[in-house]
Amino acid sequence: MAKTDKYQKIYNELKEQLEINDTYNAYTEDLLQDYISLAKTKDKLNADIEERGVTVKYNNGGGQYGQKKNDSVTEVPRINKQMLSLLKELGISPTSKPQKQQAGDDDGDI
Repeated sequence: MAKTDKYQKIYNELKEQLEINDTYNAYTEDLLQDYISLAKTKDKLNADIEERGVTVKYNNGGGQYGQKKNDSVTEVPRINKQMLSLLKELGISPTSKPQKQQAGDDDGDI
């Protein structure tokens, strides 16, 4: 699956949940866009970690060089936390998908 397709699928599923919950509006659309932006950033950070590893070489130009931690490693959990915070603000649980109510079913079963 291409990354664009991945992000579009995530966006569509989240938007569908908001529409089912009757909470989709301009404000939640903006939050959805923020969520997708964070998802893209997280993927770039993970790609950087895979490419360069958890430590990277540095040379400050003043004769000092060595290894230091890859800053992407500490950024991924921060991005994940923010993504979960956005889902909470949107009223969406990442583990469950609301079911559409059947027409005429008011959940008043006896």
